Amino acid sequence: MHDEIDKLKFPNEKAPTQPTVTVSAGLAMMFPKIGNSHDQLIKMADELLYKAKKSGRNQIQHNC
Repeated sequence: MHDEIDKLKFPNEKAPTQPTVTVSAGLAMMFPKIGNSHDQLIKMADELLYKAKKSGRNQIQHNC
């Protein structure tokens, strides 16, 4: 998905960082067990998204 979006070269004129649309994502995985919640999973994915943005954007960070 990441490479396919990059190939499309959608213009992003108002962005201060890149002239085309890029993808940053956080991908989290959690094994189900007692005490785990979907809120924890969402929080992990959100933290990974911000890590991707802080690391230069246009990348996917994961905990898999």
